Amino acid sequence: MEINLLIIFGFAILECAMIVGIFLPGMGPLWAAVMAAGIAGVPISYVLIMIFIGGMIGDLSSWALAKFIYKRIDLNNLKLKNAQEKTTWAMNKYGVFGIVFGKSFGPIRGLLPLIAAMTNYPKYKYILATSVGTLVWALVASIPSYYAGVYTSEVGEKYQQIIYVSIYLFILVFTIWFLIKFLRERNDN
Repeated sequence: MEINLLIIFGFAILECAMIVGIFLPGMGPLWAAVMAAGIAGVPISYVLIMIFIGGMIGDLSSWALAKFIYKRIDLNNLKLKNAQEKTTWAMNKYGVFGIVFGKSFGPIRGLLPLIAAMTNYPKYKYILATSVGTLVWALVASIPSYYAGVYTSEVGEKYQQIIYVSIYLFILVFTIWFLIKFLRERNDN
């Protein structure tokens, strides 16, 4: 049970971390880890807590880091200028609701801490908005895949080990793919 929660916690941090979350291919690894928790019978409340806490740590630590380094980041070099413009527009137009809504979209979720730091968005508003957005995101990220895991465990108890191995292989393959992609892009620049 603990390993499932640690994996979920780690993926939640990565999903909400500044810039890193942009390069993750959707929430597939997080969904797979949550599905594995459902199969293992981990209580949904633990899963939600791990996603929420991990998301908040990823977001707020990124925001704090961005406050110190945002002047040195060249978004044009990272090919993120278009995403930055859309995120800034949404934050200016919709304020707190723009941040809550933005937490639901992968590329925007990874840029929110940076944009909030760059635009000197009020600290208390940002913390409130990202807390609500992370809670909504935790629910959306976990409920469907968790109950798919519960259903899978009820239907196929004799196939449970195969399902576990498949899920963890998916996570392993994703991690290797991500590292290779990251290293290639780093070497190209």
